[in-house]
Amino acid sequence: MIRYPGPTQAALQRIADIREMLRAETGGGPCSAAVAGAVERYFGWQRRRGVYLTMDGEPIATHVWNVLPMGEILDATADRFGEGHDIRVLLPHEAETVRYCLPPLAILLPDLASEVGPPEALILRAAELTSLRGPGWWLADTSLLCAFLTRQERYRQAVASRGDSALL
Repeated sequence: MIRYPGPTQAALQRIADIREMLRAETGGGPCSAAVAGAVERYFGWQRRRGVYLTMDGEPIATHVWNVLPMGEILDATADRFGEGHDIRVLLPHEAETVRYCLPPLAILLPDLASEVGPPEALILRAAELTSLRGPGWWLADTSLLCAFLTRQERYRQAVASRGDSALL
């Protein structure tokens, strides 16, 4: 079977560089919308807005990712979830693709997928679960999430020390 090779190592490195540049400029944070938008502009891979779920279907957070020409999911900010992924590429048939949940309207009208947001109920449920269970509630080991949050705090402090408080 011939398979689309997906992004090259050079492309993945460029995406990582873009992601870190955007995080440094804005003072940290997941930046999934900004990074997916930059990936779309640079590579032409469409972005999708939805909700990232656990394998049990519980919403973790709103999220933005890209879809490659053969249907692969490229998640340039997968590191934000503390699950051991940096930039994640999933083939269309992989079980974990169900974790990238699009709103029904985006499925019906794919041309609007980058504009249509996730259902309000899923957004509220994600916030509720985090409030009840704490940050990283979906993880057995939160060490990678803590490392991510520490890096983001360093970005925030760097921006604050430059006097770019409007970005925070």
